[in-house]
Order: sequence, then C-alpha cells, then structure tokens
Amino acid sequence: MGSLAAMLFSGPLCAFSRGRLESVPVMLSGSIMMTLNLEPVSPMIKVTVCYPLIHLCVAALIFRLIRAERDPGTRILSAKPLVFIGVISYSLYLFQQPVFNRPPLGFVPVFPWSIMVAFALAIASHFCVERPAMKLRNRFL
Repeated sequence: MGSLAAMLFSGPLCAFSRGRLESVPVMLSGSIMMTLNLEPVSPMIKVTVCYPLIHLCVAALIFRLIRAERDPGTRILSAKPLVFIGVISYSLYLFQQPVFNRPPLGFVPVFPWSIMVAFALAIASHFCVERPAMKLRNRFL
C-alpha cells in the first residue's frame, strides 16, 4: 500500500489523486471498513475489500498529516517524544518481539518492565549500532 500511495502522491497522478484521497469520504470509508472488519464478515470480503480500503485510508491520512503543517494531528505527531520514537522505531521493531514473547519471571510483572526493556534496548541499539553504521556508510559513499 505504501508503494501505491507513493505512485498516487507523486508524478502526474498527484494532482488528481491528492484531493480525492484526502477527502472526508475516504476517511469515513476507512472507519466503515474498520467497523465491518470487526463484524462477522466473510474472510474473502475482508481480504479483498476491507483490508485494502483500510490500508488506503491509512495512507491517505499519513499523506494528509505530512502535508498539512497546521493540522492538529501533524502538530501532535511532530512532538519531540513522538519524533524520537520514530527515530528508534526500527530498533524498537527488532527488539519488541523477543522482549514481549518471553515467559514471565516469577514475581516480576511483565507489562511495564517489558516496555521499558524494549525501549532501552532500542535506544542502545540505535546509538551503538545504527548510528555508527550510518556514519560508516556515509564514509564509503
């Protein structure tokens, strides 16, 4: 869906698709599709209709938030803590699976500590592995 959105939002289709995909009906249809997804709908309808429309609506929403500087959603997503989460998101993606899919340690509650451990590992990985690798890459480019 990201590739389709990139094609729609760049090049000759951009002017045509931009207004239609940012419109309220698209956002509304996404809400309807998410609701249908919760109801007992046949799996074939979900896979062929609901999921693609939900993804298209999410892509349109992301495109709108990227373009609209004064939008409240854009301001919220531009907050420093959320931007930092975006910066470490790949590391967080890598470490969330092993951290969250482990057995509990007896008396230690899993939930709050697992989030902190995942974030700590992601931050360490970002600063100790990713950044040095990016600097090394830039040196060879």
